[in-house]
Amino acid sequence: MGFSILIVLRRGIILCKGQGEDCGFPDPESGTRGARPVESVEEELCMTFQVAMVGSDGIIAGSDRKIGVRDTHSGESLNDAGPWQFSSATKILTSADKEVICLFAGTFRSRTLARQICEEADPIKGELAWETWLHDCATSQGGFVASGDEVIVIRKKVLDRFVHVIPGQTGSAHDNEGFLCTGTRLTARYLPYRFYERLPVAVLRDLVLLTLDSARRERPSEIGGGWNLLEISSTGVVPTEYSEEDQRIVAVRERFDRAAKSAIFAINS
Repeated sequence: MGFSILIVLRRGIILCKGQGEDCGFPDPESGTRGARPVESVEEELCMTFQVAMVGSDGIIAGSDRKIGVRDTHSGESLNDAGPWQFSSATKILTSADKEVICLFAGTFRSRTLARQICEEADPIKGELAWETWLHDCATSQGGFVASGDEVIVIRKKVLDRFVHVIPGQTGSAHDNEGFLCTGTRLTARYLPYRFYERLPVAVLRDLVLLTLDSARRERPSEIGGGWNLLEISSTGVVPTEYSEEDQRIVAVRERFDRAAKSAIFAINS
């Protein structure tokens, strides 16, 4: 039998799952999780929301751009860490030959894993060999599996699936032929669960933008900073960057809100 403990630390949330004292939440005096020192306060704030969908003619993926950093040192009490500083940057890495794309969510460890994959990948591996290699990359990171540490791996020439990779000693790598949301656990994830269909990428674009925008409105202190979208098809990769209040996103949001309210409350639009 296990149990879960939810701890709210200022802006951050930690969900610890385990048994007895091995749960691993930080001690307020030592700044350690059980026997493990706090390596980085970045671990305490999963500040990413990403979504990927397989369409009938390719793959579309999107990520927020908000980055949060604050000074800390190994073993230092969380209460002594410096203030959060926020900026915007891409959370997408691409291999030198442009054949492999990684979207990383979570802590520095997922970024390290994404970099390793982009630097060392052989994108022409068969499906089983590719998934096995990604699993080996994930487990080579070592340590416990942290909530929110995830990497979405896309091969430019494989348009009917992507791989969801979780780093850690007991990490994993699994094919996905549908859709996936990674990063912060938000109710915005309901949108693709309810509305996703394997449609053309151009049609799925609005659902991706709506999901990202809903995540920002739900947790603006953690999600935002603009958006990066990638549309991968047989003709190549099309990247697009959006501001938070890009008029294309506002139009999708307002159209959805009107339709939803009309359906629920029988309001004439």
